[in-house]
Amino acid sequence: MRDFTRGCLLSAAGCGAVALCLSMVAQAQTSSQELNRFTAPFTIIGTSGATLMRVEDHDGDALLTLYGKSGGRISLGARGDRLAIDMRYDENRHISLILEPETAVTTVVMGDNDVNLVAAHDGTGVSVVHADTEISHLGLKPGLDSAVRVFSTEGKPAVIIGAAATSGGAGAVRVHDAAGGVAGFLHGLEGGGGQLGIAQTGEPVVLLTSNQNGSGGLINVADSQGKIVFTAGARTDGGGAACIYNDTGGRCYGPSLP
Repeated sequence: MRDFTRGCLLSAAGCGAVALCLSMVAQAQTSSQELNRFTAPFTIIGTSGATLMRVEDHDGDALLTLYGKSGGRISLGARGDRLAIDMRYDENRHISLILEPETAVTTVVMGDNDVNLVAAHDGTGVSVVHADTEISHLGLKPGLDSAVRVFSTEGKPAVIIGAAATSGGAGAVRVHDAAGGVAGFLHGLEGGGGQLGIAQTGEPVVLLTSNQNGSGGLINVADSQGKIVFTAGARTDGGGAACIYNDTGGRCYGPSLP
């Protein structure tokens, strides 16, 4: 541009010609700047005539879309305080990322199977969805402890493995029956040791516990109403004792249970 200006001045005859040259220089600079600026919306077409890229303006919110030969596309958008990236072939094959001030969500969809990653203040985790039904989840759900949750294809709970806040963060496993009711459980106790139970209609009917007095194990067997019918355990002196109960009372073998 400097050489162009110098050439104008050297070849000019008089002040009028100099003014004309300066005007031409200003126009050339303006044209150069305008070549680097585009006003949305606009579309870029490839040599084949196919659309390669499109930029849109939705009331000040930007959307950029890139198109592939196979029909897939990648979209990047900013709408208010929401940022989004979407890669897709169709509604059954796509990946999306959405970022908001309080939440981040990533979704991967392949046919009937979805994988969702959610990070938020009230719940964070990864879930697997099949045919619109959540079948597993790893993480925190609102109001619940951290756990791995496995569900049936009907969405009923099958197995839950996690840490129970009510037991000081001790580990816990809960197994459900086909109807979704609790069938059994194993969890650590806050004071040490653990507890293993078998349930019927949601209520424990067999309970095996490490005795909190340090004597050893304790087992309780209950009927369907929750009434204890048999109990046995280890004594602090190393011996054992057992009791059988019925409607008329009970009978014990050995010293009383600790």
